[in-house]
Amino acid sequence: MAYTVRVSREGRWWALAIPELGEDALTQARRLSEAEREARDYIAVTMDVAPSTVEVRVVLDDVGLTAEALARSEELRALRAEADDIQEQITAKSAALAKELTAKRLPVRDIAALIGISHQRVSQLHFGLNTIRWAGG
Repeated sequence: MAYTVRVSREGRWWALAIPELGEDALTQARRLSEAEREARDYIAVTMDVAPSTVEVRVVLDDVGLTAEALARSEELRALRAEADDIQEQITAKSAALAKELTAKRLPVRDIAALIGISHQRVSQLHFGLNTIRWAGG
């Protein structure tokens, strides 16, 4: 089940309300970045389920930000998600090309120059170490 977490600011803390669990379903987080995890843990304990099975949607209530500022922050998060998707595509295509060029016995440093990455990254891609994030070099 998906749960909505209504977030508001109370002093130095973020207050988290989970309406689907009743009006007493309240918890808090020190940082906004912790709100989703804290709410998920609260729901998991309350419902006696694994946290990984809990879907949470965080909604900011009036926290003193303008609607325009909230919209801009949502736009930035969407752009970051899009950039992450593009980065995954770049990594996959770089790995495929690096393997193809390595099979043709091109030197690693030349492959790096062709692809625009470091020779160390070419070796990582060639040997399947794709869990290391590409940092542009």
